[in-house]
Amino acid sequence: MNKCNALLLALASPSLLAGSFVANEPVYFYDYLGFGADLEANVCIVPGTANAALMEQPVINAIARWNELQPSSSNLRSDFLPDNKIDFESVALHELGHCIGLDHANIGAQVAGPGVNATNSTRGANGQFDIAPGADGIYGSPDDIRADDENLFYFRKNNNNPFSIDAVVDSTTYSLDVAQLPAGDLFPANPEQQVANLVRYQTPFTEAVMQHNIAVGQINRTLTHDEVATLRYAATGLDQQQGTADDYTFSLRYAGITNSDCDITIAFDPAETAAASCLVSTFTTSARPGRYLQSGEIVFNDELDWFFNTASPCNASTAMPAGEWRMISLPCDVGISSGATLAEVFGDDLDVNKHLDTWAAFEYVYDQDTAGQLSAVTKAVGLDDTLRPGVGYWLITFDTGQVIDVQGEYVSQKDIELFTDSTAGFGWNLVGPSYRFPTAFVSMKVITAAGDQLTVAEADPALPGTDGSLGNTRCTAPGVLSDDCLVARFAFKYAGDGVYETLTTTSGGIDPFDAAWIFSAAPGVAVRAVMPAAERLTP
Repeated sequence: MNKCNALLLALASPSLLAGSFVANEPVYFYDYLGFGADLEANVCIVPGTANAALMEQPVINAIARWNELQPSSSNLRSDFLPDNKIDFESVALHELGHCIGLDHANIGAQVAGPGVNATNSTRGANGQFDIAPGADGIYGSPDDIRADDENLFYFRKNNNNPFSIDAVVDSTTYSLDVAQLPAGDLFPANPEQQVANLVRYQTPFTEAVMQHNIAVGQINRTLTHDEVATLRYAATGLDQQQGTADDYTFSLRYAGITNSDCDITIAFDPAETAAASCLVSTFTTSARPGRYLQSGEIVFNDELDWFFNTASPCNASTAMPAGEWRMISLPCDVGISSGATLAEVFGDDLDVNKHLDTWAAFEYVYDQDTAGQLSAVTKAVGLDDTLRPGVGYWLITFDTGQVIDVQGEYVSQKDIELFTDSTAGFGWNLVGPSYRFPTAFVSMKVITAAGDQLTVAEADPALPGTDGSLGNTRCTAPGVLSDDCLVARFAFKYAGDGVYETLTTTSGGIDPFDAAWIFSAAPGVAVRAVMPAAERLTP
């Protein structure tokens, strides 16, 4: 058994990570038998435990995050909670991570002082941790000097960037072997907030959910690239190769306040001295190699001052012009504490019985044919279709003075995948930043397939001898489109009455509820709308 504690440091910077497994090797999901399957584990709140009813919504939210398995950044928000309470949902999300096989990827409480942020390892042959932060003075960064410490953190081979994720996640792209680090790197980096601030990564206010501590008054309720990559690695099965017959999918199911058919239980325990812990049991079998999850028991310290969120914290509304199309996006993260279908998001404002009569929504998507080729189509959004943060939609209402509102969770930065037409080699994408505050287009980052982070100007170089204005770049000049064009440095926002506003590197932005057309000419790229400071700081 492995007992992983989430220790509390009041008003201190947290320090812990994923990237590692509780048994120092891939740990396979509950009931995995070595072949492809859809696996499910039941999560139960123990009947009679303190705060049982208050725990339900945060636990349901945390389960939804692990099931969503979507990477994010800029996921730290501080001083949002009343009276500097401890956020129950953030800690529950962390402990569930342990119960599905993740360890802290940093050394954590095994050492004292700032060295707790050093990337997870063994003590090495000399029987002690050797931790020196390197020239940048940041523990857990790629220049750490670790002597004979043996790495336990799975890193992305091509860039050692835990704030990115490869399209393929398996032993061909991720490794424990430090000999496979990029040239010049000494040790794997971990997704800790000081590491995130380095110029190399440029991902501020980001820290893995599996970080070892959480500060009082802080919330951290969305997964980072690292947790997602680590679990995807395990899901490649025994051969650790993505796309083969032993791959599996997994999900958690909230079973209720019950003792029946539970894989993971949650309770408050007067004997718990840490903020919380998960006692996770694993086993091996002679039938096949590997280690397997058997049960998880999460207990919380009932003497601490916990905050239980029982309602969706993000609320936003906008007025729709009567009888006119509008390009919209969602300023709140739906599908966690609130519904995500068209009917669930807008059914309280628009009559679902008059869908496609007095109102309608459409999406612009890339469909894949039987040969794997992509082509763009415009489709009506059905009442039961799921709306996705980061995606833009066309919406029209014919009622005068119609106001629509959205409830959900606070958003984190999510990389929005862009698509291209397989025949043309380029395409337009309808994208929305999903914030409650305006986003400058120039602040957009382009994430390449290799995990590099570029500005929109870098993703669309100016033609030699020009100022890079519209028509004078690799993406916009007629007949000049080339491999140098990744994503255009110009976008277009609908202003109404058939008029579009051009967004450039010097002017223009996307307002809350709005969306924009973005041009892409490269496979595997995404855009990251950098979170406005007001979004991060506003409850």
